[in-house]
Amino acid sequence: MKPPSLHISIPQSSEPSSSATSSGGPSSASSRSSSQNSSTLMPPPPSPRFPGLGVGSIRIASTVPETPPSTFTLTFGELHQRSLLNEQVKNLNIKGLQKVMNDIKNEGDTPVCLSIEEGGGSNADDGGGSKPSATSQSSTALTSSSEPPLIVACSLADTPSGLEVLEYLLKHEGRIVGMTSTYDSMGFTGSHWLAAINSVSGLQLWNLAGGKLDGLASNGDTPLHRASILNQSAVIKYLTGLRMGTGIRNGRGEAAVDLCTGDRAAFWTQKECRTLILSHGDCDRHITVEGHQEAPARIPAIMKELRASFKKGELEFSSDFERATMFQIRRAHHSTYVDMVHRMSRDFYAKTPRSQMKIEALTPRVQKDVEGKTKNIKEESTCDTSFSIGSLDAALRAAGGVVHAVDKVCAGEYKNSFVVVRPPGHHAGWKGHVASSTSCGFCIFNSVAVGALHALECVEGIDKVAIIDFDVHHGNGTEEIVRTIGKPGNIFFASAHIYDPNFYPGSGSCDDLECNIVNCGIPPMWECHNKVLEDQFGKAAFRREVVSRIAPSLRAFNPDLVILSMGFDGSKGDIGNKRDANRNGSVGLDLSREDYAWAVGIIRKISDVCCGGRLVSVLEGGYGKTEREKVRRKSGEQG
Repeated sequence: MKPPSLHISIPQSSEPSSSATSSGGPSSASSRSSSQNSSTLMPPPPSPRFPGLGVGSIRIASTVPETPPSTFTLTFGELHQRSLLNEQVKNLNIKGLQKVMNDIKNEGDTPVCLSIEEGGGSNADDGGGSKPSATSQSSTALTSSSEPPLIVACSLADTPSGLEVLEYLLKHEGRIVGMTSTYDSMGFTGSHWLAAINSVSGLQLWNLAGGKLDGLASNGDTPLHRASILNQSAVIKYLTGLRMGTGIRNGRGEAAVDLCTGDRAAFWTQKECRTLILSHGDCDRHITVEGHQEAPARIPAIMKELRASFKKGELEFSSDFERATMFQIRRAHHSTYVDMVHRMSRDFYAKTPRSQMKIEALTPRVQKDVEGKTKNIKEESTCDTSFSIGSLDAALRAAGGVVHAVDKVCAGEYKNSFVVVRPPGHHAGWKGHVASSTSCGFCIFNSVAVGALHALECVEGIDKVAIIDFDVHHGNGTEEIVRTIGKPGNIFFASAHIYDPNFYPGSGSCDDLECNIVNCGIPPMWECHNKVLEDQFGKAAFRREVVSRIAPSLRAFNPDLVILSMGFDGSKGDIGNKRDANRNGSVGLDLSREDYAWAVGIIRKISDVCCGGRLVSVLEGGYGKTEREKVRRKSGEQG
């Protein structure tokens, strides 16, 4: 069974579109579509979970039936009876309904409940389905005489008289009237119509009668999806309060919260609709040399921005997670390197208090103690990767944060997660330092690799993990670990970065398809000397690589979990993005917030389709601008 296909486009923002066209369906109180007359009603297709989704509370509806649905045909006489009932329903005539029902009984055709599979869906989407739009529907209620009267009544249940008719019919479930499991000719149940017209009272009646409040339409939508698309706030508040549909994704892999075009506060009362933000004070204990861009101040600055940029309740902040264990670290790193890092940490505690405040250079220590080098060892005075008394705790806590996020997201406890930790990790290779590079690149343990390998070995249903690296520097450490582990069927790695032999780490120029590695090396902007060729550099090149290479490869891999190595040092003016490490030099990339939002949006859409939105993002680089550029930018804005 294949999940639905994904069509990649280049949107202007990362927010999902709130409008789309459709051939029909419940769309609003004033937007009810007529359906085609048909004497054959199709039961809805079954909704099995996608492969790999047997974990936690995440549910995905699939519109692809594993076996062809059987048909349930109404006789001419039964269609005539439905027509008579529907005439009274549309007139909201209880007495007329009672008379028709009595006539049917007197004819010996008592509308008893015959089959839970009785229902429609014959005109429903056979793919992922599209979102019915309020502007694309007629203003009349369901008019086809062959539609189940119960569903016709649901489409009119936004008035007291309509509710009275609905309550009456719910007491007479049957073949002719229609049951709570019945579908209309467009593949929607009565509960979807009640959600579309914002009828909380109708849904309460439906629930009392034993009808499902989180049942699936033939395109996988729940009533909450319908209400979200149409911004029916009363129904959204009612259904989220009951947790009906909050953890279910439709046939396109979309959660209802992502389709809501209005106030989402009701969703955020349920944590499965929130983004989990993880950080920890231990990360501040990793001290670097004075003036270093990878400094403790990074985390507070990011956390302050997150709190200011999102609405209350949308994010859940937590520092309640453990350090990674040595066993978890050793999945991604050679024991010799792990033991050496521990020795360095223990040595600090054996020193005098004054000596404990000193900072050591990590790269030359790794070269000597792990790689066994005696020559061409990096000078300590030029080493950019620091190790202090708190560095081990910080690195273990960072990796532990990723492990915790993986567990929580895969269990369906949270929608997704952003792990705001330091030191970064994507340059830390199998033995710490990648021998072909000049340094350890500010990294100690590869947190992303630790999290990915933990998911593969410890999380039920996770057989394939994709790691996408958007840092301006090639994730050479992650690539080395992926290659060393040798599980191309289980791990996919892609990196979009600047490639220049003189720009750290000077790798990532080509793919390694045998190991399932895709490298998108973008030429730095300082190499552009002709305006005609500008679209081969910078943000234009970045977007092209994401759309043409990373997105299709990721979709083809079809992961069960996506982990983002999220470096923001490709931002225009970031000091980690300068030529020859000159903080006042030329930039290699000129990405904006909008570019990052767009790129993450593409990855998120693919994760929605492939794996129920299981997405964990981890902070790598991103250091900010120089004071001179900040002043220049401020002056430009004032001018």
